[in-house]
Amino acid sequence: MQGHFHIACGVDPNGRTHLTHREINAPFHLSRPYWDGHALIVQAVHVAAGVFAGDTLSLRARVPSRARLLLTSPSAQRIHTMPAGIAATAQEFHIESEGWLETWPEWFIPQRDCHHRQTTHIHVAGGGEAYLVETLTPGRTAHGEWFDFRRLEWETLLHYDGHLVVCERASLTGPQCRDRLRLPGSSHRPGAYYAVIHIVTPRNLPLRDLQTALHTSSPDAWTGLTRLHDHVYAVRILTPGSQALRNALAHVRNLFQTHLPPLQANPRKL
Repeated sequence: MQGHFHIACGVDPNGRTHLTHREINAPFHLSRPYWDGHALIVQAVHVAAGVFAGDTLSLRARVPSRARLLLTSPSAQRIHTMPAGIAATAQEFHIESEGWLETWPEWFIPQRDCHHRQTTHIHVAGGGEAYLVETLTPGRTAHGEWFDFRRLEWETLLHYDGHLVVCERASLTGPQCRDRLRLPGSSHRPGAYYAVIHIVTPRNLPLRDLQTALHTSSPDAWTGLTRLHDHVYAVRILTPGSQALRNALAHVRNLFQTHLPPLQANPRKL
């Protein structure tokens, strides 16, 4: 299966963001977009049971100046067991100066013996803003899976104002994740729920105050905030369970709302 979800935005005379281009095929479906007063909410619905060996998926979004887009999904991305072969997902985001993009996907769930490659290329012009969430769960924990996938290959490249700021590449097996994502002081579980948020903004953020607020926010979440560049930040979260991660993600978003007004858009999933 080869599916793609490619969209581009524009701004009408009233300052509201709307879609100017859509190129979408199975397994993706576009739920009805709507403007909530803060951003255009776009739901990328994955209507298939999940991702299988040989599948290739492409997700692209282009946000022009003064446009605000919140791209989310109501369904988890399930990477199914693969006796052989590999599945691949390619993501590409372009944000122009004074544009805003937020991505708020559902869980990424790699199942036993799967092999998946994901590449994410982000291009933010000077003065553009982005709030980009990625998650990683241990697998189908209700079935006793804790990082039992065969291999995950992740690549994230983030350019700001034409300069490469973030270059992260990982080729991980399940056992490696069990070791690297173990909760501090925990020996009873071989892994944790993980999320990373890349934040791009030219606004002046109170870094020390935000770090203190995040470090003391919850006993069930280990959260760190790092400045990678004058205008690029990364938040990383580890929690012992899915609800704790959901709570931590909501807390981080609420904390940054004061400093990033477009985060007042409602990320609820239909």
